[in-house]
Amino acid sequence: MKSAPIGLILAGGHSRRFGTDKALFQPRGQLPQVQQVYQALAPLVSKVIVSANAQNATALSQLFESIPEVQIVQDRAPYIDQGPLSGIYAAAEQTNLSLDFLLTATDYRALTTDLLSHLKAQKNVYAQVSDQAHYTVSHFETNATEVHHFLQTGNRRLQDFLKQVCHCQPLILPAHYRSQLQNNNQRSLHDDHKESPS
Repeated sequence: MKSAPIGLILAGGHSRRFGTDKALFQPRGQLPQVQQVYQALAPLVSKVIVSANAQNATALSQLFESIPEVQIVQDRAPYIDQGPLSGIYAAAEQTNLSLDFLLTATDYRALTTDLLSHLKAQKNVYAQVSDQAHYTVSHFETNATEVHHFLQTGNRRLQDFLKQVCHCQPLILPAHYRSQLQNNNQRSLHDDHKESPS
């Protein structure tokens, strides 16, 4: 039986446009965004790695401390705070083996297991609805050496890495999945969920 992929959640961004940490942000009456993404991803994977930054790593560790299948990793030198590939490198750098990653980000708190199962069923693909590609919702195999060599070129674009190194192709999803791939990175979304002053 084929082993399940490793889930990788990108939670190491600094959320400058959002105004507060997106991974830890908790909309009223809901779980923090990173936990919502975890719940969608967990049924499909063998374990989940959460890529954190120095500011949110402790809080994320506390959030998942009762779930042994979740591992928190921070960016590793020399690739710190250099975008999604920093998180992929940190996750892959723990072993010399190639790893099978089912990747997503805390931007997509509306993601469902149903959508992600389409990605799991195909190797080396990224999600696309109509003409809109979503590279941080993808399924691919890589290793730390590949990521390192790519980053050594000075290119930090996940899109280029997936296409050039992992030979990923778009997985065209039906239009009804579009709402799940709304990127929640606007401050207005945060403001909409602020508690009213008492």
